[in-house]
Formats: sequence, structure tokens, C-alpha cells
Amino acid sequence: MMAFGLHKTAKRGNSRRAPGRSLLVLALVASACFVLVTVGAERGGGGEADGGPGSGSGGFTLTAESDVPVLQDLNSPAGRRAAGLGEGREALLAGCRFFPLRLRPGDDASCLNLYRPREPRLLGVPPDLVARGGFAFQELAHPAANPWTLLEEDLGPGVIPALADANSATWILKLKLGDELELRDEAGQRLRLRLVGLLSRSLFQRELLVAESQLVRHFPSQAGYRAFLIETPPARATEVAQALEADLAGFGFDVVASREKLAAFAQVEQTYLSTFQALGGLGLLLGTLGLGVVLLRNTLERRKELALLAALGFPLRRLRALVLGEHALLLVLGTLAGSLAALAAVAPHLFGVGAGVAWRPILGSLALVLATGLGASWLAMRLARVRGEVAALRSE
Repeated sequence: MMAFGLHKTAKRGNSRRAPGRSLLVLALVASACFVLVTVGAERGGGGEADGGPGSGSGGFTLTAESDVPVLQDLNSPAGRRAAGLGEGREALLAGCRFFPLRLRPGDDASCLNLYRPREPRLLGVPPDLVARGGFAFQELAHPAANPWTLLEEDLGPGVIPALADANSATWILKLKLGDELELRDEAGQRLRLRLVGLLSRSLFQRELLVAESQLVRHFPSQAGYRAFLIETPPARATEVAQALEADLAGFGFDVVASREKLAAFAQVEQTYLSTFQALGGLGLLLGTLGLGVVLLRNTLERRKELALLAALGFPLRRLRALVLGEHALLLVLGTLAGSLAALAAVAPHLFGVGAGVAWRPILGSLALVLATGLGASWLAMRLARVRGEVAALRSE
């Protein structure tokens, strides 16, 4: 009975005997888990789920940009012929719909640009695209059945409502919802572009979006259309892209699949996340070494206590289980603390539009943290050499 009481007392109170060291173990494990979960959650998101109207592509299979403005209406047979598309293309282009946008050239506002843009590109959104809607929005200035209609609001003289991709606004332009960006129009008048909505991982990461009427009003020299969103059956997308580039080569027409354009933006983001994950892995390695030292010191300081329990009849197997249980408690608490803090930090992403998290790698990383900690604890117990202490006690 006495031995049983000693066993229970040791199991209950050892974690509180050296609170500084116990807190250090918790902090090491929690920090490693926080980095692993946050980076893993971000790496799992942002993919193009279904390519529907509510996705990053807005339901558009192709996007295009021309060096020379296109004045013709590519949605009509006469306009296509005038632009240079032969009559033999009519069957191929059946079911295709073009949404042309006016483009005011400027600095690239996406993550592909290493510098902060001073004069970002502007796209003029036509009424047809406003009426169609689509794309995923992360934040809005106020609720709206069709977020694109926010571009048509009157915000006062000299203030133009604008939309931007959330990633570009946050990390490149250093702006948030409601902030304003100051520009000069062609007449030299000051303009303030106020962000009234943020898109989520969209095709428009290179530019700001304003109403076409505002772009024509303040930049009248930008005649014609140089950017295009194209609805086309996916099965014919490649053939349509090749036909447009061949027949409209005189305009410098460049067609890109929406998935490829989104993948190019996502590749930069994944590179940054891979860097953070590598740093997190290095931190985990260093933390594991520190964890092993702390656990080894704890075990070495308790050799006499463990030897006494062994001398009273407790098998070494049970004592090892006791030490592993105490250390496992710290590891589990640290894992829970770091994981819950990480989930709270990435909650907007987890519950956002189009969120998708790869849980299997995250859970595997957490299991690796626990296994590493338990391995360090087991090694510390082996190095403690409790058998020698037991022999010394018995000889006395």
C-alpha cells in the first residue's frame, strides 16, 4: 500500500515539481504544432475546386489579353469576321461568349511583382459582366445580392468604388477593405479608389477593377478592349484558344487557360509556404533536441526516486511506463495548445469560400511530433541507468 501511494504521488506531482521545465516542454511542442498546422492549412486551400461561377475562375474557361485594342464585337458573327476570324470558325465558336474589358496599363499588382506598385493596372468592368456576377468574394463593404453592383455606387466626387483580389490588396498593395488608393487621371485630377470588395484567389490578382463607365470617363484615351474573359465548353477550350491566337495574331492576342493562370499565382504562394514549412521543420528539429535535454534532466534528477520505487518492488517496465506517461501528458497538452491556437488563427480560411484543407499531412505531422517527444522520453529513461541506483540501494 505504501509503495502504491508513493507511485501515485510521483505520477501526480512530478509535472509540477519543476514548472519552468514543464512549461518549456509545453512551449516547444506548442510552437512546433502551431507552425505545422497553420502552414498545412494554408497549403491545403486555394485550389480550383470545380471551376464554377463561384470559384476563382468565375466559371470562365479561358482568359485573353491583346497588345492592340480590339474594337470589334467578338460575340457577333459580323464582328468576328471584321476582327479576322474566318467563317470556318463559326462552328468552333458556337457556345462561346466573350466578356471584353477595357484595360488601363500599369504596374502588376500580383505576387509575381517583387515591388509595391505605384500605378496598378485598372480593368473596366462592363455592365454585362456586372449583371452576370460570379467569382468568390472574401469581404464586402456591405452585403449585396450581387457584389459586382458595388462598382456602380456613388461614393461622392473624386471617389471611385473598386474591387481587388484579397491577396494582392493585403500583401502587395498593403490595403484593406475600405482603404483608398490615390491616382491621377488623364486630366491630372486626383482620384481616390476605395476598396468596396475583396475577391478570393481570383483571376484578377494583377489589377484593380472599376466600372467601365468610370474608366472611360477618367481615361478616355483607352479605346477598345484589351482583356477578355471567355466562356467556352471545356472540351473545346484548347482548340478555341489555338484558333483565336492564330486568327487574331495581328492584335497580339494571347489566350491562357484560367486554371493555368490561377496555378501560376498559387505557385508563388506555395513557394512561400514551403519556405515557412522548412523553417518550421528546422525549428521542430532544434526543439526536439531541446526537448530531449529537458526530459533527460528530469529523469536523471529522479533516479533516486525511481530506484527507491524499484527497490520496493516495482518492475522497471512499470517505472518506464510511469515516466513515459508523465511526459506524454506534457506532449499532449502542448500539441493541443499549439493546434487549437493554430486553428483559431486560420479560422477565417477554414470557413471561407472554397476552403479546402489537407488534414492527413497535418495529422501525420502532429503524430510525428508526439512520436519524437515520446522517443526522446524513452531515450532519457534508458540513459538514466536506474538499475545501477537500485543495486546501490540494495547493497546499503
